[in-house]
Amino acid sequence: MEQESTGDSVLNSHISSVLPNLTTCVLNSVLDTLKNLGVETLDDFRFVKDDDLLMVLKPIEVRKLLASFTVTCETTISSSPCSSRTETSTVSSPGCSFAQSCIELDESLSPLEADWFLRFEIPWEKLPTDLLYKLERQERPSPKQRREMIRLIINEVTGVCKRPSKKHLTDIARRIVAKYPKSLQDVIEGHIVGSGYDSLVKQLQSRADNVKRTQFSTPKRQFQHSSGSDTEEVPAKERALPQDTYGCINWDPEHLPITETLASQKQQQEEMKTMFRERNWDTQIITKKMMATYYTQRKDIIRGMETEKIRREWPFLFEMPGLQAHFRALTGVQLEGKFFETVKNKSHRILAYMDTLNNEKQRKTARVLAQIEVAKKDTKSKLPEMPGLVLLLLAYFGEDDKQMFFQVDDTCLPSEVPTSDLPASPCIIFCGDSLLTASRLMLSIDKVVVTEQQTNFVEALLMMFASYYCLNIHYPSELGATLEFLQRCIFKINPDKGTKVERKPHKRQYAVNPRVLSLISAIADFEWRE
Repeated sequence: MEQESTGDSVLNSHISSVLPNLTTCVLNSVLDTLKNLGVETLDDFRFVKDDDLLMVLKPIEVRKLLASFTVTCETTISSSPCSSRTETSTVSSPGCSFAQSCIELDESLSPLEADWFLRFEIPWEKLPTDLLYKLERQERPSPKQRREMIRLIINEVTGVCKRPSKKHLTDIARRIVAKYPKSLQDVIEGHIVGSGYDSLVKQLQSRADNVKRTQFSTPKRQFQHSSGSDTEEVPAKERALPQDTYGCINWDPEHLPITETLASQKQQQEEMKTMFRERNWDTQIITKKMMATYYTQRKDIIRGMETEKIRREWPFLFEMPGLQAHFRALTGVQLEGKFFETVKNKSHRILAYMDTLNNEKQRKTARVLAQIEVAKKDTKSKLPEMPGLVLLLLAYFGEDDKQMFFQVDDTCLPSEVPTSDLPASPCIIFCGDSLLTASRLMLSIDKVVVTEQQTNFVEALLMMFASYYCLNIHYPSELGATLEFLQRCIFKINPDKGTKVERKPHKRQYAVNPRVLSLISAIADFEWRE
């Protein structure tokens, strides 16, 4: 990188390459902070200290960023070829440890060839004839054909670069899918999942790692993490974490609506409290007032107001009309109208796929499928299918259904629920012997029963899921795959970067959970065969 006067785009590009998981909001905050410090060129980073960026980045992120600029500046000045082989996204400390994490290209490559992946020619001519035939006819290849394609491409890649990085393989995967999107893109029911090529990146990476493992002894990578649980609301004194703003389009509104003042916001808030107490629930009026006071609702939530107090101040935030309005303003996703019919249609197709499993997964899901059929006969309806779908997903991913559902007696009142036994994350409480046939449901958040009477499982599920976003709650790792599948396939929230799953120490995180990708790909193949 040349050391000359550079614009924001150069700084933006470099920071994004070092810290690819930063949200746009955090990235802009970093750029603004640097601008306020007087940073105009990359060379200015020699004067930046850790403390200057700790207000907008985590300590490890700051060290990565400063280490990358230190190495970049030093190698540029000394004209060292290492700068052409630096993969800044894996920086963990300055000096030698950073240099060791550089991408190791063949020694024969000159610094000018560091952009080899941009000029890499995908070996289409070496692919098997039957695979090319399917690609040209816009048909999806079989898993075996796809694996063969991965093997051939990685063989060509490693002939150029012994240790390709994720950045390199991502660009190659993007070009492969761009040529044959109908055959290779990650989709479910016509909707693109993530970037559309995450599963191909994952497979290319796995194959490349297997090849590297036989040639090199590589040190373990260090991943940034936070201490403690990430499932609580974020205190006001802390900055927004990536999980908080993930999937949101209006997480922290900057201004009140033009027609509103703080006084009018308070007045409408008090009017809604009165409406709630008097059970005077006009859906249109509730929606209008919730949208008008969205700014104040967000400020209360972002500064860390406790759930019990939020429930007192904004009671309709825990009822379907108010939650729908807030969720729509926050994410752009509408939870009304045709959405319910879409949910039912998708559930039928996913259930049909689950019924075809004949491997290890089948042993986990067969019992749930049998319970669904019994419940359908007992109720003489298809209503058990939707709760059954969620139970199937939990079984398929091997996740604990007790973290999402809590059983109480059929006659249990909200005040009688043993709240100390509830999980802290949003949870559906069902009354009776089985979730599949339960006619009374409640919702709890942070061990507080916030919705006392719900008879429709789909609405209860929507409210539980929307609560994660509206209240800045991270997906618990015990439910990460199931919630992400629902997020991408049911709610159509498809960011191609970041994750809403709580961060665990020493545990790698992906833009799209690999197990979710595998299931989406399998369902897409099943739908095509159907």
